Amino acid sequence: MQSRAVSNLHETSLAARDLALELLEASMLPQTLERVSPLCLDALYGAMATLHWLYKEGGDEGVKSELGDVGRCISRLGERWKLAEEYLALVHFHDLNSLLAIRGVEVG
Repeated sequence: MQSRAVSNLHETSLAARDLALELLEASMLPQTLERVSPLCLDALYGAMATLHWLYKEGGDEGVKSELGDVGRCISRLGERWKLAEEYLALVHFHDLNSLLAIRGVEVG
């Protein structure tokens, strides 16, 4: 069951990554960037957080690449929506917590 759940999480994150790539391509023109709704940011962040977790669990370079794709899209959307920058900051927070946990420092 766990393997199936993780596989489904990855598939869902890949669908969001595909959306991110389409948004990234479409948002190259400034007038198009203005038409992107901030409502997509939550889905993109969810995918980014899941891919981040999958990468930390397995170290798969393919997942790292997928994570980078979503991150680039969110970064691009950050030029229009401040919320995107906040989501990127959360990923850095997760990285810091992971590093501290490895070193045995309690966070909380």
